[in-house]
Parts: sequence; structure tokens; C-alpha cells
Amino acid sequence: MARPFVTNLRTPRGVVVRLGAEGGERVTLRVQFEALWDAIAMDVRTDEPVATVVRAALDQFAQGSAPMSDFITKLHGWEVKGSDATVASSGAKNGSTFLVAHRFRRPVR
Repeated sequence: MARPFVTNLRTPRGVVVRLGAEGGERVTLRVQFEALWDAIAMDVRTDEPVATVVRAALDQFAQGSAPMSDFITKLHGWEVKGSDATVASSGAKNGSTFLVAHRFRRPVR
């Protein structure tokens, strides 16, 4: 399957993180971390929870020790509610971008 164009945008790592068991329906997503203005491409099953995708992305962005409650995940400008929501039920399609940001504004130092 060819990667969607959007996953090539600002994904300097060049690596596609593969998440979930083999088989089943898969999509390629782009996960962008707002604080670093960095993004990664992920190949995931559509039945994977969004929380699993976000946790894997935070690990890639060296934020793995931070609690999930400190972050918000958005798709098409709207917050993805519920940690048990799957990629498919969130409305994500092949080439969608999840934006991960800190839930509250952080002080500038």
C-alpha cells in the first residue's frame, strides 16, 4: 500500500512506526506533537485504541514518562473523547493527522 502524501509532510524521521497485530484493516496516519512541531508517520490497525497510538507517539517524542491526562488529542480540530475510542470510530482515515498537545498552557521559561 502506498503511503498517503500527508504522511511525508514534516516527518523527518523517515520511519513509519508500525503498531498493532498483523492483518486486519490498516491505515497510515500522521501524529504531530504540537510542543516540538515534530511529526511521525504510523501504520496502525483501525481497531487500535487512539490512546495506544498517542502513547506510542509520545514514546517516540521522548515524552513517554508523562501521564496521558496531561495531553489532548485532536482530529480535524475536535478533541477525540474517550481513551477507548478506536482509530476507526474516531473518524480517522488513511492519511489523517492526529494533533497531540498539552492539555493546559505551559509557562514560557
